[in-house]
Amino acid sequence: MSTDAAAPSLPLTMRGISISGYGPLDDAISMKQDWPVPRPGAGELLLRVHAVALAPGDARMQSGDARLMQKPKNFPYIPGGDCCGIVVAVGPKQSAKHDSFAVGDRVYATFVEPNPLGCLAEYCVVKQALAANKPEGLSFLEASTLGSSAVTAQTVVETHVRPGDRVLVLGGTGGVGCFVVQLAKAAGASFVAATSSQPGLVLELGADRAVDYAAEQWWDLPEFMGDENRFDVIVDLVGGKEAWKQAKLCKVVKSAW
Repeated sequence: MSTDAAAPSLPLTMRGISISGYGPLDDAISMKQDWPVPRPGAGELLLRVHAVALAPGDARMQSGDARLMQKPKNFPYIPGGDCCGIVVAVGPKQSAKHDSFAVGDRVYATFVEPNPLGCLAEYCVVKQALAANKPEGLSFLEASTLGSSAVTAQTVVETHVRPGDRVLVLGGTGGVGCFVVQLAKAAGASFVAATSSQPGLVLELGADRAVDYAAEQWWDLPEFMGDENRFDVIVDLVGGKEAWKQAKLCKVVKSAW
């Protein structure tokens, strides 16, 4: 379906979040009532947004801390780069490879790196090449997390986890961590432990051991020491130097140290 055929049924304006500048979020964020509804170009889709997943990149973008790599073209801008919704208009054909969506399709999509933009509104434009059909068994909210978090987790697991590995996930109930725990088990990891402030959720996701970091530190646990109990892989989704220092000091990783 072409943009011209779909456009007459679309409103001219929409509600959406507005970010007016860098700095404290409370000073920069507001709801704008009259953003123009965008129109999809070649190889693009216009979605009626049902859910948006936010990530650290959205915070970096607004704070300005990473403006050498992530910044809006101008202010104000609409934040949010990962979403799920219903296709309401399809742009002109770009290639047969990505010309597979139609009005009414339920899809999730991610953003053109490095800038997450445009999704926290009633409508947004996404690239067909960065969109996929929403799985039937997932809600709009759940599917909105797939474009970045699930793909990142899949890349980590496919690259680093082998059948039989013992895996420790630091931050096991974050956006990426939730997927890493599940995908590591699906990839054949023999043992998966994860740190979290929600140990019950970690176990529901399929981990063999949940470490509540408010009550205990993983590097102090005797069960993770000794030749047979060390980890083949530690996936650090928390950051900082402490995990690296403790992993080396306590010798909880097998080969590298």
